[in-house]
Amino acid sequence: MCRLQPIDLNDKEQYQRLQSQRRECGWYYEDEYLNRWRKAAVTGAKCLFWITTPSFDAVQSTIFAGHISLDSFAESEKHQHELARPDKSLLTISTFFVLPEYRGAGIGGQAMAQVEQLARSEPYGHPRCSAITIMSLSCQYTDDPMWRACYIEWTGETPLSYERWYSRIGYVKWKEEACTEIIGPGNRVILLTEVFLKKTFSSSTK
Repeated sequence: MCRLQPIDLNDKEQYQRLQSQRRECGWYYEDEYLNRWRKAAVTGAKCLFWITTPSFDAVQSTIFAGHISLDSFAESEKHQHELARPDKSLLTISTFFVLPEYRGAGIGGQAMAQVEQLARSEPYGHPRCSAITIMSLSCQYTDDPMWRACYIEWTGETPLSYERWYSRIGYVKWKEEACTEIIGPGNRVILLTEVFLKKTFSSSTK
């Protein structure tokens, strides 16, 4: 069973742990991003949590298996109003990562379920929250051999898409868009296609 624990980016050890996990994730690990997140956390616009699970090791009682965020703003200005709202009537998960060695054990699904509960109550969310949004790399990069080869050429990595996983836990895709900018070979700017998914809460679940 996992548990969510708030992250304090003013704590040096937690900051370094998050930066290490973000570096392994490959996205947004630079100080400029983490300092921006720290400022957003102060205002309550970004709520970061450790995904923890008990350890049976006598030395370490808690395993920090990953992290997840619940935000009332979007990292992308272009998609700000469709992904999140400052009044927390619409929230987004813009940061979600589980370390590879802890995947496949149900930890990710448990973390998502807990975030969904937090979204509908204060202080992290609000009773007015009607839905949660999330963006994910399109499964075209894993399913289509041509796109898969392109992704490997652009990034040097094997593509991972969680589009179907989110669909299985109740998130519905409403659009696809080439919007995530990366720098490919020859310093060429490439836009990766992302899927936009949303889980709407019925009034009976609030």
